[in-house]
Amino acid sequence: MKVNINSIKPNPFTDELYGEFSLTNEDDRLLFQTISLKGILEPLIISKKNEIISGVRRYKVAIYLGITEVPVIVENIDEVREIDVIIHNQFREKNKVQWTYEYEKIRKEIGSKQGVKLDIENKSKLKEVKKIVDKNVKSQTRKRIVSAVKISKELYPEKTEIEIWKELMEENNRGRAVNTILKNLESQQAKIINSALVDNYTNFSNDCFKIIQGDSLEVHSQIEEDSIQCLTTSPPYWDYRTYDQNENDNNRIPLGNESDVDSYIDALVEIFERYISKMKNTSSIFVNVMDKIHNGKVANIPSKLCQKMESLGLHHIQTIHWYKRNPQYSANHKVAQSTCEFILHFSKSVHQRKWNEYWFNELNNRDFLYDVLYGKDGEIPLLKNLIIPFNEVWYDDMTHTPPVYSTNVINNHSLNKLLEDKGFKLTHSALYAYEIPMLLLLPTTERNDICLDIFSGLGTTGIVAFATDRSYIGVENSEIYAAQSKARFIELFKEYNPEQIQH
Repeated sequence: MKVNINSIKPNPFTDELYGEFSLTNEDDRLLFQTISLKGILEPLIISKKNEIISGVRRYKVAIYLGITEVPVIVENIDEVREIDVIIHNQFREKNKVQWTYEYEKIRKEIGSKQGVKLDIENKSKLKEVKKIVDKNVKSQTRKRIVSAVKISKELYPEKTEIEIWKELMEENNRGRAVNTILKNLESQQAKIINSALVDNYTNFSNDCFKIIQGDSLEVHSQIEEDSIQCLTTSPPYWDYRTYDQNENDNNRIPLGNESDVDSYIDALVEIFERYISKMKNTSSIFVNVMDKIHNGKVANIPSKLCQKMESLGLHHIQTIHWYKRNPQYSANHKVAQSTCEFILHFSKSVHQRKWNEYWFNELNNRDFLYDVLYGKDGEIPLLKNLIIPFNEVWYDDMTHTPPVYSTNVINNHSLNKLLEDKGFKLTHSALYAYEIPMLLLLPTTERNDICLDIFSGLGTTGIVAFATDRSYIGVENSEIYAAQSKARFIELFKEYNPEQIQH
């Protein structure tokens, strides 16, 4: 049947759910062109009170074109509800957040929740809706979206639930992936939770495990000259992720976020230059870096960093290749999956540099060190995962094969549990296993030597240093990471040396 267009009216939900009709929108413009050529072919669905349930866009096009009569189908509905509009728009194109919102709305409307048994009619209705929704968004993705809404409500209690859903829909429309949206919200939530615990560790004190909270470019004066035997660090990688650093606004670009690789190298070398005078002539400096493909070609970060470090008077001793057997997935299908990082070894002096060729003997002490790093008796040492390099016996006229370390990417479960027990949320995503700093510290230091990490993170290098009877100084700009380092240290070592742990 056809009715006069003036006798029907739009419902109040369609524009809220799917946006207002606009000829600047490609789909709306295409609909306008089709109706102007062929007329309205698909009837509008209206209620018994002449309120449009489905077909608001067709109605608005008819108004534009001056069409006076439109085809309609009358549903046995008196008052149009939002759920009626949703159910009649199941085949409209939507983003993942919209699909999830509508599914949750329908599910709640018909009373579906854990422990409640639905009647046959509602159970069948939900099953049909779910079948359509599942084709457009996976159940796991819907769970993540619901989690994002829950976290948003906690972060922004002043906002209504519908405002939160709309904001998430807009983010998804702008191309933000659901995982990215959820991770950003989880990071915001974690920062609030973690920040509230920082003051608990302000008075932490230990002579052999010291954390200097501050910018590594600025706090070098707090470290004694000619005191450090080994500097082992893993700075932020370039153009890789946004790190939780530079909490004090000093108008500097966070390290790793520079516009080009040369600016990143310059910024990194400027920091290392501040610490050269802190190093002994017998010392070693280890820098863990990762190269990357940028604009279709290799950025050559390790070689460029080596040249700049040598310009400071340091000697490039060796490059260690660190292979991961289970690297993080990369979506760049035009090059091979990256499995290798580089550990660049420098020294102030070639001939005075300390190297203990019997360092492996320290691992025979199956007590404090073994228990802390590898677990109790009967467990397989993680060292079996490694390729140990030969002792250094290289000559200038010899070609040598670079040392190779091979490990799995660290499983953060134990650390995550440790921090959760302290009330923290683990947000640091660039951790490495104990073996790496151990294989760098033990050959180049002796007991009671001081080890330094100027990008300390959660203090992994410091844990290894303390466990092997070395002293440690860590520089960390993030107040949260500094506090978590202290919490980690206290928990790991309290049962071994309680008299040394002050908190």
